[in-house]
Amino acid sequence: MQSPKSYLFLFNISKRSNFGFMIRTANAFGAEIIIIGRKKYSTMGAVGGTRRTPAHHFFSLNDGVEFVKGMGCRVLGVEIMERAKSICDAPFDGPTAFMMGNEGTGLQPWQAELCDDFVYIPQFGTAVSLNVNVAAAICLHRFADWAGFQECPREETQYVSNESITEMHRRFQDEKKK
Repeated sequence: MQSPKSYLFLFNISKRSNFGFMIRTANAFGAEIIIIGRKKYSTMGAVGGTRRTPAHHFFSLNDGVEFVKGMGCRVLGVEIMERAKSICDAPFDGPTAFMMGNEGTGLQPWQAELCDDFVYIPQFGTAVSLNVNVAAAICLHRFADWAGFQECPREETQYVSNESITEMHRRFQDEKKK
């Protein structure tokens, strides 16, 4: 059985460093990225992650949502709201695409309408919210753990891999069959 995939929408991210960091984060947790509307974008902070992270480009958010739903994905909006479920409860049941809100305004109502459900990240301090990249990292890590993704090999103080995410998923499936 193949592990379910995860996707991260990159839409309405206003800080160019966050955009690059989110590509790196998606790569670290085995997710593919869905880039909406941008033909040129900053990869500042991606540290080479753009070469190894599968990316899909769409003109509109509706097109991106249609693409992931066509592959059987649920779209989870990440937002602090009453009906959201805690990410700690791993409310996943298969392939999942995460839609993050804008750094300042969160998910817009029309974006929320495109989501199948919502998750939030419990906080225990006094901050009112998390950085969008940090929130994406927590969600993608939680999904990767739930899905049973295989941890990348480590060498001394860092992870090492020359494989693309697709190659890693393929290798993981081959190892599970043995």
